[in-house]
Amino acid sequence: MAGTSTMSDMDLNAVRKLAQSYTTHPLHLTALHASYLDRATSDLPTLSDSLISLQPLNPSLLERDVADHKDYFTKIKFKYLEQESKERFLRYILREDPPSLRAAHNMQLEQTNTALKTSLKTSKLALESSSAQVRTLAPQIDALHTQTLADAAESTQLVKEIRDMELELARLRAQHPPESRMTISRATQILDEQVDTLQQLTKELHDSS
Repeated sequence: MAGTSTMSDMDLNAVRKLAQSYTTHPLHLTALHASYLDRATSDLPTLSDSLISLQPLNPSLLERDVADHKDYFTKIKFKYLEQESKERFLRYILREDPPSLRAAHNMQLEQTNTALKTSLKTSKLALESSSAQVRTLAPQIDALHTQTLADAAESTQLVKEIRDMELELARLRAQHPPESRMTISRATQILDEQVDTLQQLTKELHDSS
């Protein structure tokens, strides 16, 4: 009996510790959400050219802002590369000992550039795939986490109720030790005696009437 009680205590403690671990270790997404809300009320409203500055607590606008900024930086990048290429070409041909523009060298540069572009494209596709996966899984994980917190709270409450019931049971056992408890056979005997008494009283009542 002692072993069963010990095992029960171990199980309840395990449930309590597991529930506490969920409540004391918040989901990383929750921390990110809190960080975003902190920035949304401080930094973002100062971005006058951003849609998110108009509604800082609406993160769905970030995607439109990102698309707009991406388009803008693409144009800036093109102009920069164009200007940089012109300057490098001028420096290249205005050197005191201008190198010969060999076809083999140009071919090697072209192959290197193609390989870098391919690697960049692959990285972009991987990033887009990861972003799409995050958008899909984040709501599911958040809902699962919310349900887990609710289950943890319920488990904590159930553990408390079980502990209270165990204390109440221990109190009742102390108030009613085994030697003073009524057995089933004794209860049956008392019931039979009461039935006999009731029948006898009923018979006397009929006889007197």
